[in-house]
Order: sequence, then structure tokens, then C-alpha cells
Amino acid sequence: MKKEIIKKWQKDKRRKLSLEEKTEFCYGCRQNFYNGRNELGIKQCWSLKSARLKEREIYDSLSSVKPRKVIALSCFIRKYN
Repeated sequence: MKKEIIKKWQKDKRRKLSLEEKTEFCYGCRQNFYNGRNELGIKQCWSLKSARLKEREIYDSLSSVKPRKVIALSCFIRKYN
């Protein structure tokens, strides 16, 4: 489903995503804990409502010469183990 959402978004980048579509991109984010995956009773991350898809360039390591293009939510904060 994530690939389908990206294809639709690439055709029209102004298109608004539903909350269900946005949660597809939350895996691996530090704030994903708040999307109903907690004992606190919080059902949704507070950043999700205003989040938008963005194209980002990231470097995999300090020695990377070329950045890798990634499509992620604007509020995404990578979770480190």
C-alpha cells in the first residue's frame, strides 16, 4: 500500500493524505509509540495531523559521497536502538 500512496503523491504533490495513509509512513519513527501503541491511552501522534510527505536526501554514513533520496513524513524522527 505504501508504494501505491507514493505513486499517487508523485503525480500530484499537493494532494492531501488521509490519516490512514500517513500512518503507513510512521514505522521506524520515534513518535510512532503514540499511534495507539502505548499504555497511556493516547491514540494518535500529535504531529500526524499536520504531517506532509517530503523528499529528503540522506547520507548513509559519514563517508558517503552521494546522498540517497527518501520519501518520508515531514515530522519523521528516526528511532535509534
